[in-house]
Amino acid sequence: MSLSVQATAYAAAACRAAETRSARPRLVDPLAALFTPDGVAAPVASLADAGREEVVGRTVLIDTMLVETLARRPGAAVVNLGAGYCTRPYRLELPCREVVEADDPALLALKEQVLRGQTPRCPVRRVGLDVRDPTALTALLASAGDGGAVVVVTEGLLVYLASEQVRTLAGVLAGVSGVVGWLADIVGADSARQMAAVAQRVPGGLALHGLDSLDPLERPGWRVAAYRALPVARPRYGPGPAAASRTVVDGVLSLEKAEP
Repeated sequence: MSLSVQATAYAAAACRAAETRSARPRLVDPLAALFTPDGVAAPVASLADAGREEVVGRTVLIDTMLVETLARRPGAAVVNLGAGYCTRPYRLELPCREVVEADDPALLALKEQVLRGQTPRCPVRRVGLDVRDPTALTALLASAGDGGAVVVVTEGLLVYLASEQVRTLAGVLAGVSGVVGWLADIVGADSARQMAAVAQRVPGGLALHGLDSLDPLERPGWRVAAYRALPVARPRYGPGPAAASRTVVDGVLSLEKAEP
């Protein structure tokens, strides 16, 4: 597992842990503090300080939208791609068949170790794979869909994928019949360019990619059913939504398959 992958996963957990300790937390994640950044303290602290508002904002939005989605599709399975150290199955009541977490095998092995003895509120299954591998991803989604509908979650993932990789991922998800919904946080191109300066604090750096349009999501067969903007004021991250009706503004999308 690369240091950059490890550091970003730890940083997201550190953001949720810091929010949990605040006087008026927007979310409470008691398990986040268990993921202490052993050996990567400097880059983790730097990323967490810079990104706490974004991480907490997107997590709260996805929490809300996932609960709403499952209320409409009770008993669906949730497949969390690039799950990192997410502890959503332990802190939320999710009326789902199971949560399948997919990520780097070494990261998930450490996660299993840290959470040993903790009891999730719904069945949890972890699968080590590269989410950029269409064959492995298709097999995972097909297995999750054996028992019914599947809702996919990508939180903090698309920003690490180039536009063509996002398009490929969207095509794979659209091509599996059991996948009925997709919750994805998105980052505009202007935001990604300015976030890249912060990402360089991680040893080895991080390549970040924003979306110039929703074409990589829509062309493979998805349509936007709902959108909620990230509730964070970030004037340094470029123009606001008034620039154009199709300008990509950071937020969370609820996607459904487009009609053929």
